[in-house]
Amino acid sequence: MPRIIPLQLLKCLRVLLDNNGGILSTTEVKRIEGLMTKYSKKLVSKCVYVQILKSTKTELLGDFMTVGGWGLVCTWLSDGIRTMNWPLVQEILELLLLSPVDVNRLKINSAPVLVKGLCKDGGNEGVRILAKKLVEQWLKIVTENPSCAAATTTTAGGGTGTGESPTSSKGAAWQGPAER
Repeated sequence: MPRIIPLQLLKCLRVLLDNNGGILSTTEVKRIEGLMTKYSKKLVSKCVYVQILKSTKTELLGDFMTVGGWGLVCTWLSDGIRTMNWPLVQEILELLLLSPVDVNRLKINSAPVLVKGLCKDGGNEGVRILAKKLVEQWLKIVTENPSCAAATTTTAGGGTGTGESPTSSKGAAWQGPAER
């Protein structure tokens, strides 16, 4: 693969970005998500993309997460943890702190479980602190919406709405206090 130069990457993307370096508008969200998904294999690309997302307005960041960005960011987080790239993990956690989430989004993939694991096993103190903040933020969302969590967490058969068993790690990690 050719070498990626961050400035050249930004020059290519500049028509999709605002003056602050974030996503320009809702019409650009899907295009950016597709490009990021296709061209985020290298660390340099991931770092540039994370900075773009951190510079994006909250509403547009939420749109990005909705059209597939949530899964992509979870993949980047998983890769960062697997390779023990703690500076990348820290940047992604900072991005997740800025990202709007709801109970349903938290159930889509293993991001909550990965973040919860970082509270104990994060590679450095900065990662552990950010992971704890994120878990607190997410738990607050889950506990403030108990009806939404209960309605989507359990079905009549006792399983979760995502096809997991009621004792799966994803479901157990994000149940409210009354459901534990």
